[in-house]
Amino acid sequence: MNLFCLYHIEQFFSQYDHQRFRLDLSLKKYFRSHRALGSKDRKIISETLFKFIRHRVLLKEVLGIEAINKETYPLISSFDPQKFLSDPGIEPHIYYGLDKTFFELLRTSLGALDLEKFLSCLNEEAPIYGRVNTLKCTREELIEKLKHLTLAVPTSHSPLGVRFKKRENFSSFTPFKEGLFEIQDEASQLVGLKLKAKPKERVLDYCAGSGGKGLLIGSEMKNQGQLYLHDIRKEPLEEAKKRFKRASCQNFQIFHPQKNGAKYQGYFDRILLDVPCSGSGTLRRNPDMKSKLTRYHIEELCVLQRSIFEEALSYLKPEGFLLWATCSVLPIENEEQIEYFCEKFSMKKVDEPLKITPQKDGPDGFYAQMLQRA
Repeated sequence: MNLFCLYHIEQFFSQYDHQRFRLDLSLKKYFRSHRALGSKDRKIISETLFKFIRHRVLLKEVLGIEAINKETYPLISSFDPQKFLSDPGIEPHIYYGLDKTFFELLRTSLGALDLEKFLSCLNEEAPIYGRVNTLKCTREELIEKLKHLTLAVPTSHSPLGVRFKKRENFSSFTPFKEGLFEIQDEASQLVGLKLKAKPKERVLDYCAGSGGKGLLIGSEMKNQGQLYLHDIRKEPLEEAKKRFKRASCQNFQIFHPQKNGAKYQGYFDRILLDVPCSGSGTLRRNPDMKSKLTRYHIEELCVLQRSIFEEALSYLKPEGFLLWATCSVLPIENEEQIEYFCEKFSMKKVDEPLKITPQKDGPDGFYAQMLQRA
């Protein structure tokens, strides 16, 4: 038992509010404030906490464990959930750590094959992907520059992606500091590419967050045209500004609809609408979310999504294109919403949707459908 790491695990866990904050972001903040922790220490702490959070419902059910401490640490470290996979006394939603209403929604929404794929990777660590910044180099040049730092190989589907063989402190890499690449899941890259933004167009990323897809869009526009970022949260947009500066992506500005929204009615050629959603396609990255998701919560999100769509649509010009996107695998947030928008707002579906179900050693779950305004 590593008592030094156990001390920090207990310290972190005593402060961590899993109902409000994501585990990965909370850990990053903790590590920033504890610089003395080495890479091996951070690895042990992260792996232990992620294992506990992934299996906390099952651990409570079979071992009565609800916290990490000196007594429970050895049990958690040696815990093998596979032993309980076929146990008839353990209900499936307990084994996978899901709310029962959410599990039933998954079961009735996904086909047997997709459900099997989804569940098989739910408690696995997700692969890690990067995206080349084509404003600065090609994918081949990036892989060459990374050779002496880590092993990266081209992705199978995104022409901009690389897949890393293991997790590293990528922010310490010189190519990262120089803005040659960003960490971005392959599915997220495919969503950004599906918008098909072109130089000299007017493009709005309406739920931009910290700008991951916006950066890809900016590089596709080759620093020409107008790219606007909007999010109701100030902190992610501040992070986006730093990322755009590092990437030398200059054709962006922050969109403030409360200040001058009327000026931009019917203004944009293309809008990316990556709305707040259940995040069901990214649960393996955010295991703390698994037990929080309920059917009621998802139905509330669907109402919010429709409201956001109507807001964003007002800024789209006639015959302009809007890409609806979620990191969800649920039809209630995807196909059913698209049918509603087509019926209520006379939107027209353009080409086939992008639909990815997460599976072992593959990208996250995502859905994206291009719509055109009448």
